[in-house]
Amino acid sequence: MIKYIFMMLFSLLSFFSTALASYTLNNSSIVSYVSIKKQYVLETATINTLSGSIKNDGLLDIAILPIGLNSLNPIRDKRLNELFFQSDKYPSIRVSGNVDLSKITDIPVRLTTSLDLTLLGNTRKIQVPVLVVKSGEYLSISSTQPIIINARDFLIPIENLKKLADTVGGISISDTVPVSVSLIFTETL
Repeated sequence: MIKYIFMMLFSLLSFFSTALASYTLNNSSIVSYVSIKKQYVLETATINTLSGSIKNDGLLDIAILPIGLNSLNPIRDKRLNELFFQSDKYPSIRVSGNVDLSKITDIPVRLTTSLDLTLLGNTRKIQVPVLVVKSGEYLSISSTQPIIINARDFLIPIENLKKLADTVGGISISDTVPVSVSLIFTETL
């Protein structure tokens, strides 16, 4: 009986600790995507220049800096930043929304969360299925399936993609990419 009471007390304290905690995104976080050219050629890229937090009320705010794009081809990275992402005019991609911290315990949980994604000044709601794992002072949030992002949904001018394609001989480049995220937050009380 005493063991049961201590387990209940521990669970309750763990719940309140999670509910009252804030989290800061750490530098292990990454966004990855796959671009498709010539209909069948896949090229992966990552962005690891992210910053952000989850406040104790669950408010999530993340800035993704495309200048940190790494496709293992520096010339491609430069062209993507200049011609597609227009990083000089739009230095960050923003993600905001709410994370229901009351559902997070020491047991991994799958959630679908509604987020606002702002890309090149245009904001759209996206539904993101995630796996949330809390381990000690760390909170891991990872997409459980690719998030499909279409440039047209964000009113990104087709000219941006055309200019990019023209730099490599006018090949076709898909305006849709699957994106995956792996976010690691550190608890800050």
